[in-house]
Amino acid sequence: MATALTCSQVNDYLARNDSLFGPYIYNSTRETSPWVRLTPTEAFPEGTGYTHRNIRIEGITAGSSEGDWSAITASSGASINPLSAPTLTALQWGQSYTNWSPSYKGYITPCISLDDLKFDHQVVEQVSRVVEQLTQVTDEVLSNRYRYEHARLMPQISCRPGFGTGSIAGVTDTTTDVNKAGVAVPTADLHQSLLDTLHVYLLRIGAGRPESAGGMDNGVPALDLVCSKEVSDNLIRSSGVASLNNGIIDNFHFGNPDELLKPLGVTRVFRGYNHVIDNEIPRYNLVAGAFSRVLPFTMTSADSGNKRIFNTAYETAAYELVYVKPRNAMAAAIIKDSTAKDIAGAAFEDHPYYYSMSFFWSNIKDNTSNILGKLGRWIGIAAQASHPMYPDRGMTIIRKRCPYDQTFPACGCNV
Repeated sequence: MATALTCSQVNDYLARNDSLFGPYIYNSTRETSPWVRLTPTEAFPEGTGYTHRNIRIEGITAGSSEGDWSAITASSGASINPLSAPTLTALQWGQSYTNWSPSYKGYITPCISLDDLKFDHQVVEQVSRVVEQLTQVTDEVLSNRYRYEHARLMPQISCRPGFGTGSIAGVTDTTTDVNKAGVAVPTADLHQSLLDTLHVYLLRIGAGRPESAGGMDNGVPALDLVCSKEVSDNLIRSSGVASLNNGIIDNFHFGNPDELLKPLGVTRVFRGYNHVIDNEIPRYNLVAGAFSRVLPFTMTSADSGNKRIFNTAYETAAYELVYVKPRNAMAAAIIKDSTAKDIAGAAFEDHPYYYSMSFFWSNIKDNTSNILGKLGRWIGIAAQASHPMYPDRGMTIIRKRCPYDQTFPACGCNV
């Protein structure tokens, strides 16, 4: 919801000592996601316009089984050794263009008053906890942006019988996103057999190159699989038939993530995939024939102001995304503060945190609602472009969420 930059309304969300609060102030925290760590960043070039174009030299193939080579014979009379005047087969080559441009999103907190702070309980501690919460919002906003953009840029498939690379289609991230409309609704959960097929396909098109893959697994390039913990566990369980048990044990014996992968959130390496757990992976319901995102948290009223609560609809959502993500699928090209901000005679105020979703304190005097400069609020703005590099080396999979078949064994003793 858009909000004007005015402090005409001031909300006193900080608690006073009216009821003799205890000495401890607790903070409601949440898990951070792996997306900020997994998405490289770069600076959006200054002074180069709004729209940029990638030029990609496309791959070349000879298009021959090479069973038609000509014999080499000696020159004789009018016959010339073919190596001296060879017959040449033309190769075709070309290039593709991808346009990309920046976007932004901003958030603002309610105003708070300096004079109210004089009477609030442990004000420094309370404000520091608010700042910690805003740091979590920064992670939430950027992570959801990267989830959305990877799903938008990478090819997408649906878990259905008859899966094949020819079934690649799209999935909407919101009901208004027409870029990926028309995906087939998944009728099955994700199984390792689909990932095995996909692994071979993606390696053929370059996903195994060092700049895209995430290390090696038993001599084969390992691809990053960003998924929920439920998917990771289920992939291993569904492969754990009796005849394969020894193979699974060997897989884990040789497939533990090394020290370079662990900071990126890799928890396990299994059958050519680095499992990266995302506890807020995008989930959807089908509404009026379109996929509608179900967010894991919502806001509700608290004793003072509002609070974040878990959205139970997230647990029951019918569909979920899984990402096979190249390390260089895309980069977040962040707009930087301008080098022209200190022009003599025309100075501007510009800072890096105006564009990085780092919340900053704003206390601007005005003659209407903040004459004395005693009212302020936090503002967070993200401004960046999604620079596509090799999104086609990855895949977004939409699966049907199937409930676990839980078994509760009866007790064999008297209690």
